Amino acid sequence: MYLIYVFIFTGSLYGILMIVRKIKAKTIAERYQPDTPTKLIGGYMILVAVILGLFHIGLSLSYVFTGEIPAIIKNVGHPTNVIAALDLSMVVPVALFGGISLIKKQPWGYVLAVVWNFKGFIYMTALTSAGVVSYLNGAAENLLELFLWVPIAIGCVIMSYISLKHIEPAD
Repeated sequence: MYLIYVFIFTGSLYGILMIVRKIKAKTIAERYQPDTPTKLIGGYMILVAVILGLFHIGLSLSYVFTGEIPAIIKNVGHPTNVIAALDLSMVVPVALFGGISLIKKQPWGYVLAVVWNFKGFIYMTALTSAGVVSYLNGAAENLLELFLWVPIAIGCVIMSYISLKHIEPAD
């Protein structure tokens, strides 16, 4: 299945790049109202990036210093933490770039704010569901990750709403 996952991931990445090339970020940014709370939304994105980054880096460093595989990896049965790999390579950098760009009121910040927060809501909801199912099936010993996933999901849906609320309707 690994090669299929790599193919899906790579194909999706190239598909995203092809679509992103056609986005007119400046046109989208111009549709936002001047009172859009860019510092709030961008700050939230940066905060989540820092929290997720510290969480995953902390798990990795705990293994380096103790030699004990973190429970989150044991519970899913993978040799590595796939969620950490995705978060540290895709989620955290995009949140940092998007959050900083939005605070500076740069066009791509507006685009990434909506996309990243909406995706964050869906992603965190999926992780929460997977965590609950793993717990119910006995594969996980506790639901501690939910104390991270659920608040992030709620924050992302709120930031998505605030972002979308400040877009002027098309003529």
